Amino acid sequence: MTNAKLLQKLITTPYVPLLGPVHPDLIDEQLLANVFLAGDADELLPFDKDRRWYISKPAIILSDHIYRSVTGMIVPVLSKGLERVKLLCYGEADQDDFNSCVEGVRSLHPMCQITIVSFAPVATPVDNASILFLKRFSEIDSRSGNATVEQISVTEAGSLASLADDAENSGFGFLARQYGERELGPTFVIRDNGLVVAAVGPIDTMPDSAGQLLCLPPYVGVASNYRGRGLGSLVWRAAMSYASVKGATYLLLQSEAGQASEYFYESQGLVGLGAVISRPII
Repeated sequence: MTNAKLLQKLITTPYVPLLGPVHPDLIDEQLLANVFLAGDADELLPFDKDRRWYISKPAIILSDHIYRSVTGMIVPVLSKGLERVKLLCYGEADQDDFNSCVEGVRSLHPMCQITIVSFAPVATPVDNASILFLKRFSEIDSRSGNATVEQISVTEAGSLASLADDAENSGFGFLARQYGERELGPTFVIRDNGLVVAAVGPIDTMPDSAGQLLCLPPYVGVASNYRGRGLGSLVWRAAMSYASVKGATYLLLQSEAGQASEYFYESQGLVGLGAVISRPII
């Protein structure tokens, strides 16, 4: 049995090495074979979401240290330049295989930080878990814009940085800088006295491995002292309306379990696909 065929059998939560969350209907032997080939070649696949931010893959599969059995598989993924390795554990891996994998990784990267990543097919309240969410677009989305929501242009992107003052919205500082360095779709915002207090974006699409348009995951944030007023829902629906009009068929997101974002996505009708559980090796 090939690595790709075995991994397809073991996946219970649609999370794939190098690609992260993937639509459940797209996980087949060919997709996984392409992932393993790309992992060896250090290439970005045509449908890899990382193409929005990178020109080469920021992570590689340590293929010499993949361990597999009939009931489990361990795929080590190295974040280049960071000395961090994630051991993606599918199914029930043998303890001896797990120990051998850890030893092999440390022989190559003795100073690396190793994290064990496991999966659960349903949302779980355990610590260090994130939830995968799926949104399917419908005709209703294309009609859910709001006149109070604006689109940020490249010249105004610096105004997004104000949201980064909240720890939960720190990604908007990064996004403000990225607008000046690459082509990105619009970010949708609500302002109060000229200050951005809620935002969703950028809204970009790309074809997935089957050729359907995927809406790439946006940053979502509301200033801490403006929460509880429904602003997040207003700006979210305007952003989703834009994505729908552009032809997006679905959106995949990953959210920390137990955080406000998890409940927000549930309130917007997104469907949970399972949990990704991470814990460091001490």
